[in-house]
Amino acid sequence: EGLCSKENLRKIKKEDRVCDKILADALFQRLGVSMDKLSYLIRQEEWDEIRIREEIVFLVDTNQREEAKRVLENYKEKVKGKHVLIMQFYELANAVLEWKNGEKTEQIQQRIQKAWNLTKKKKGFQIEQGECYSFFEIALVMLKVRLLEEQGEVEYGIEQYQELLIYLENRVFEQDRVKWYPQIAFQQIKLLRGKGRIEQAIEIAEKSLCLLKDQASSYYLLELLEEYAALLKEHSLQEEDQENVSEIESRLADIDFICESMRWLNREYKVKPTEWIWNIS
Repeated sequence: EGLCSKENLRKIKKEDRVCDKILADALFQRLGVSMDKLSYLIRQEEWDEIRIREEIVFLVDTNQREEAKRVLENYKEKVKGKHVLIMQFYELANAVLEWKNGEKTEQIQQRIQKAWNLTKKKKGFQIEQGECYSFFEIALVMLKVRLLEEQGEVEYGIEQYQELLIYLENRVFEQDRVKWYPQIAFQQIKLLRGKGRIEQAIEIAEKSLCLLKDQASSYYLLELLEEYAALLKEHSLQEEDQENVSEIESRLADIDFICESMRWLNREYKVKPTEWIWNIS
């Protein structure tokens, strides 16, 4: 739905038509299949487009605003009339660039709505558990929630982050889930802690830490451990059983040691702080 016609998909499955990688990625992402397991042979033209998208991601992430805008417009001209996902990437990249530079929220919301309508025109702009989503679509929902969260819509943020986490748990393979889950969980934990919903926040933090451990990933690990420690401290103040308090204090000492070690490593090896990821290829 929204990615290609049924006839086009039928020809791809029968190998009567070549499937561009950007389309193949979206199809597999909606099926919950990890792209890390697959290899492609691609045409030179498509490889050139991928390299431009990688350059755009770098320029947006490093907030090189003018250069990013220039490359984006050149990219738009180069790929004009091609696949709908290419234009969705263009709109998403522009929206993130505008968000990073503090543009008007209404302007960014209009752009991400336009990007959403390219593949999900008949669906509401939110995660629905019976639906399937590509990574571009997930990134668009994340950006929408971040915008509203920053405007003070905390309850809406909590509700939508929870829908994203449930979707990732149920529909996305672990190798890909670990790229998204920790950063969404980090935002959710902060909101829940602000509302005093400590036990729910602890549960999400522990799920995130288990996922990172299972996938041997350090993505958002320091940030999550720091939030988890803060949650445990608040929880221990409410705990009456002294044995449980002692266990929490022991765990906090371990976490403090790990966090201090990670801070030292980050300083020593000049590791940049973890950023919100909007495009995962």
